[in-house]
Amino acid sequence: MYKTRVNGWIFLFVCLALVPLARGQFSADFQTNTITSATNYTGNYLIGFGQSSNTLLIESGGDLSVSGFGWLGRFEDDGDNTAVVRSGAWSMEGELRVGYAGSGNALRVEQGGSVFNDTGYIGSSATSSNNLALISGAGSVWSNGALYVSGGTGNELIVTNGATVLSGGSTIVGLSESARGARVAVTGAGSAWNLANNVVLRMGWSAAECELVVGDGGSVFSVQGEVGHSLSSSNNRVRVSGAGSVWTNSSSVTIGSASPGNELEVSAGGEIRAGQFFTVGGQAASSGNSARVEGAGSLISGDFLLSVGNRGAGNSLTVSGGGAVESSTLYLGRYTTASSNNTLEISGPGSVLSNSGFLHVGGEAPGNALRIDAGGAVASGAGYMGQSASSSGNSAVVTGAGSVWTNAGTLYVGNAGAENALSITNGGAVYGAISTIGAESTSHSNTMTVTGADSSLNCTDLSVGGSGSGNRLEVSDGAIVSGRVGYIGRTASGSDNVAVVSGAGSLWTNSSFLYVGYEGSDN
Repeated sequence: MYKTRVNGWIFLFVCLALVPLARGQFSADFQTNTITSATNYTGNYLIGFGQSSNTLLIESGGDLSVSGFGWLGRFEDDGDNTAVVRSGAWSMEGELRVGYAGSGNALRVEQGGSVFNDTGYIGSSATSSNNLALISGAGSVWSNGALYVSGGTGNELIVTNGATVLSGGSTIVGLSESARGARVAVTGAGSAWNLANNVVLRMGWSAAECELVVGDGGSVFSVQGEVGHSLSSSNNRVRVSGAGSVWTNSSSVTIGSASPGNELEVSAGGEIRAGQFFTVGGQAASSGNSARVEGAGSLISGDFLLSVGNRGAGNSLTVSGGGAVESSTLYLGRYTTASSNNTLEISGPGSVLSNSGFLHVGGEAPGNALRIDAGGAVASGAGYMGQSASSSGNSAVVTGAGSVWTNAGTLYVGNAGAENALSITNGGAVYGAISTIGAESTSHSNTMTVTGADSSLNCTDLSVGGSGSGNRLEVSDGAIVSGRVGYIGRTASGSDNVAVVSGAGSLWTNSSFLYVGYEGSDN
């Protein structure tokens, strides 16, 4: 009756003694149990308990109510078992495991069918690979307490064609390291994966190379999204693509919480929403993570603090092809000198970063880079390059016709940090109310270069050396700097600062005064 396995008879004897007839009426391979009416089952309903290729079929209004739990594929060799809930219902008081130790098992909920259970698992042990839960069609529902896509490799949840999956508790894709490549896809108009209001969606708890796909009008709702929870959970990926495709997080999103190489892609009109925080590269180990927003209508939106390199290095955010990002405050390299060499690029006509508050290129970290090119646009409340004394060597480049960085308030190239550089070239433009190169006494050797015909800096007041020394402004090759008042060495400590204007058509024009050494010396 049962397959031979090491110690198998002893184990089966114990289970049968504890739970009589706990096999859901399956006694051999290739059996089908069809339920078309209300049926109550006392105990645990097991599909593939020493067998393979068994099928539970609930259809035509059938309703199976189980007092215990449900398992598909209990042992390692128990593969290819299936539960199909089609225009019917299956409810159980305990958990549902699609692939306990076996592989290739499947749950299919379709044509308005419904499944209700406590905790749901797609794959449990390291041997349980390539198991599938497919929830398809309008009105089809799988309702879980907690939900885990775990076990071995290649386990998958698909929600499509208007179906819904509900998670009321802990929700993790890639729970164990063995669950490499775990995947969830939510596709099609009306298809939804909804987590309860206090539930975090974690992609890659311990496993690497896990994937979430939201496409063609599908939606996911969670309080918080985390991609790459631990050091081992690297190279996970989230893709949100197509008009109407949305991943909504009422609190925050983190791409690379504590692991490297995780990716987010928002494209073809997809959208991600976050309430408070959006982070690429959370902890020190979270390096090389990336977020890309590509194509007209593609959007990351919300009134959140955006960090590219919160504590990690070498992370990136790219907005291109008409994509857009909205935020309230932005840090490119936020905490500690370790959060260095992060990049932010806004490229192409219609590509926009709109930041209502402060934009920091280098909060406490060195070597971070902002690039605006090929007609991209950035708007911020104020701009700080090199905010603290430790944030040196940060750069911003605004290049190409139509490329623009607009600051409603102040723009600092070197607030307290040294050797920061802003370059405006090839028709790029920068706007700021009050602009300062080297604001504080520690901010030395910062530079602003404006070069090329139609390249411009437009501000009310411009200080080359506020309280800092050795700072420099260069205007060349037909570029224009215009403002109301100019200062070279504004305060007593603002010494050895230089402004150079060279080349035909190059101009620094002030409608009021230009002070060379307002209080500083040797300027």
